[in-house]
Amino acid sequence: MGFLLVGAGAVAVFVSDNSTGTAALLASGVALIAVGVWGDRVETLEAGGIKAGLREAAVDVLAAAVRAESNGEPEIAAELRGQAERLLEEARASATEYEQIRSTMGRGWDRTALLGAVVERAKSLAGRSSITRDQVELLFNDGSDGNRITALAMIQADGRLARPGVLMESLSHPRSAFEQWNAIVAIDAAFSAGVVSTRDREELKTVLSTNLESNGFGLGDSDRRRTASALLERLS
Repeated sequence: MGFLLVGAGAVAVFVSDNSTGTAALLASGVALIAVGVWGDRVETLEAGGIKAGLREAAVDVLAAAVRAESNGEPEIAAELRGQAERLLEEARASATEYEQIRSTMGRGWDRTALLGAVVERAKSLAGRSSITRDQVELLFNDGSDGNRITALAMIQADGRLARPGVLMESLSHPRSAFEQWNAIVAIDAAFSAGVVSTRDREELKTVLSTNLESNGFGLGDSDRRRTASALLERLS
């Protein structure tokens, strides 16, 4: 049905004088394509509207592809369709690859490098989809390690997406040293974005100080310890 509606919308661009009706018909068809063709790739991100936000971003790109097709620009249309598919594919990968790497590889620099690459890909999603602070918080609270890391990566990319509860929980009760390090980076991004209140700042400072004193960020000159110390200075 989605393809039929898009076809009708494309024809209507040429024969209809009702631009509002044409736009609605076209949008409906594109949305159905996104659900019908890539629905399985969207379903992996179930928490709190993240799925809807990523789907909306893909639908926007698909709509642009249909417009390009109707304007006689098939190469541009094909490129845009590829962009939409890659967006949804990356969303699925960011939600699952983290857990797969941790479950199949032993600790070491190779695993850390691969996990870092997953975070970088997840960060790119924040700028390419209409995701809100509430949705990022719900994604984090979904419970899986992969979704927690994806949420922190999005906050790193856009500190305005941070919620105090996410920052505090990931810093105080991290699932891993890798998550704790990413929590520190996310807090720094949120502070730079101006979304950390005075009260939240004091609470975060307390957690940072306590962990530094108790070696909760590792011993010696670890990356987590150095980054946490620098963040504590910024918050002070």
